[in-house]
Amino acid sequence: MLARDGLDQKAKLLAIIAILAASGNRAATLRLHIAGALAHGVTREEIIEVLIQLSVYRGFPSALNAFSVAKAVFAAGSQGVGADIALPIETQSRTDRLERGRATLAKTSGSSGDAVVRSFDDVAPDLGRMIVEHSYGEIFSRSGIDMKSRELSACAALAAIGSATTEIPLRVHINAALNVGATRVEVLETLINLTAYCGYPTTQQAVCIATEEFAKRG
Repeated sequence: MLARDGLDQKAKLLAIIAILAASGNRAATLRLHIAGALAHGVTREEIIEVLIQLSVYRGFPSALNAFSVAKAVFAAGSQGVGADIALPIETQSRTDRLERGRATLAKTSGSSGDAVVRSFDDVAPDLGRMIVEHSYGEIFSRSGIDMKSRELSACAALAAIGSATTEIPLRVHINAALNVGATRVEVLETLINLTAYCGYPTTQQAVCIATEEFAKRG
């Protein structure tokens, strides 16, 4: 899989880390791939951003488990555990985060993302607000990784989970990846990486979803 063309090495390595972290119970393999990514020029900051993002799709327990693996790999290196991550601005209000989240959502997902958020308005409007405020206002708007790699790793994580509940978010993030500059080939190559770690049925399902989304775009 790593030898295939169509996706740059950094994006491919980050996608594999996202796949393994989202799949769970892959600590030894995740450890090897984090170490391999570092050896091939992926920064600790980029790995940290992918794992922070995991909290949106798999929850904080899965993110914490993945971070415990990453921390051990970082500690084994010669530069210590630290990474140059910008601290959050503590004076930000919820309104600030909400506005930033709306701007990020508009840039990445446009009307499709907003439609998903608005679908909760008649039942649980606070859920839609929390998605915008937290997922987009705090996670997807972070620096430390370029937006295309962020969206492709989101696609990888969602496809790796492979459940009915992640199908709509996967569709949204496939389109978001295309909206921020990823090509269809890059999206497909990201999903093909699933084969070695999640099997052909999971990969086939994700590729079918991507193909449907491509068709909608013409």
